[in-house]
Amino acid sequence: MSPPVITGIEAKMDGHTLLLTWLVPEWKTENNGRLTGFYVYRSAEDMVAPLCEDCPRQFQKAAEINIGTKRAGESVLYTEPVKKGFRYFYRVSGYTEDDMEGEKSETVTVIPETDKMDHDLNF
Repeated sequence: MSPPVITGIEAKMDGHTLLLTWLVPEWKTENNGRLTGFYVYRSAEDMVAPLCEDCPRQFQKAAEINIGTKRAGESVLYTEPVKKGFRYFYRVSGYTEDDMEGEKSETVTVIPETDKMDHDLNF
């Protein structure tokens, strides 16, 4: 059994820095190891290009975050600098000590110049 889908992802801007947060999910299993971390995936588009809602996005792994001593219900924070003039799309997944990865979360969209954030369930 793979880790649960990460839900409740929130994004905000602090100047030119993205703050992406979510809660450690409740997950108990006997056979597949414990939840040990998260992968953050990013895709970026130049704002000059028109937004294509139906186009597939090419996500790259942006970070691997070890869960450390955090427990279910505690907040996880990922930060990175972002540039104006781009749209950023983020997804998060959990993984186990056996490197079993769960499904990727819904996509969170960030547009730095307008500080616009959007949860898009279509990706």
